[in-house]
Amino acid sequence: MDRVTPSRNVRHPPNRIAHLCAAGALRVRVNSIAGVGDYIHAEDAARAMTALLQAPTLRHSVYNIAAGVTTTLEELIAWAAMRAPGFHGEIVAADEADLVQDDTLRDGMWGAYDIARVSAETGWRPRPTKDAFLSYIDWLAAQRVTGTYSRT
Repeated sequence: MDRVTPSRNVRHPPNRIAHLCAAGALRVRVNSIAGVGDYIHAEDAARAMTALLQAPTLRHSVYNIAAGVTTTLEELIAWAAMRAPGFHGEIVAADEADLVQDDTLRDGMWGAYDIARVSAETGWRPRPTKDAFLSYIDWLAAQRVTGTYSRT
């Protein structure tokens, strides 16, 4: 659920949708609700890295840390509506959209990553994406209440 940094101006769909939801917006404008991604929460990624660092032995030099499943924009929008009733996606032309995704991209870097190695060797598994996403929205909402909320 990344954010814009000085070296990277990309905010992925879960980040954008969660911020809109937590800020009280009632919609996100998208060019399609069928776009997918394999999205992981930073806490889950940190738990995976910790598990790898604490493993007594490792058989590989490279491991995928990911959710291991794809999530559609439609799912993210529906989950956001669980926290903000009435939140919805509006399909608009790409040049008017808050989020633009090519819904033909469903594999490779856009598909689900294989997390079998890290799971088998450490026992680590990420939370279900829905749970992680809702937790992120809750965290953003709590930041708004305490006055520490930022759109970055």
